[in-house]
Amino acid sequence: MSPKKRRPRRESRGFHITVHPEADAYGIELHETNGTTHVVASANRKRMRDLSAFVTHAVRDSGHQRTAIHAGRKSPISLREEAGVRLALGLFATDGVRKGSRKVTMLSGVQDMAAEEAYYWYAKCVGDDGSRVRRALRLFLAEE
Repeated sequence: MSPKKRRPRRESRGFHITVHPEADAYGIELHETNGTTHVVASANRKRMRDLSAFVTHAVRDSGHQRTAIHAGRKSPISLREEAGVRLALGLFATDGVRKGSRKVTMLSGVQDMAAEEAYYWYAKCVGDDGSRVRRALRLFLAEE
């Protein structure tokens, strides 16, 4: 009887946020870890004005206190997978959008998505046709 071959263990997907101080505020980078680590999306201090509540929500959903994210933060903040996926979608959807009310609508739409729908959009947004799909996501969430 031949021994069974073991499949290599797949690393689970995870996310973390790194904080980058900028003058009197901060920007963030969202990293996905899946064996390797790469930047998925980012937001500078100007974008963080509109996104701070959304980012704080992701941090809170991952079991951290809301005060865990601040300009003086040196270590990364780990996120649960679903919170990381939703944060990535929020960053993708609002990238380049200037109208504040539209951003609020989009972020609300991301929060209201079912988990399966959020994972679907995330997989499409980071896939080969990512830029086209991100535009489609913005149109889908804008409701205009």
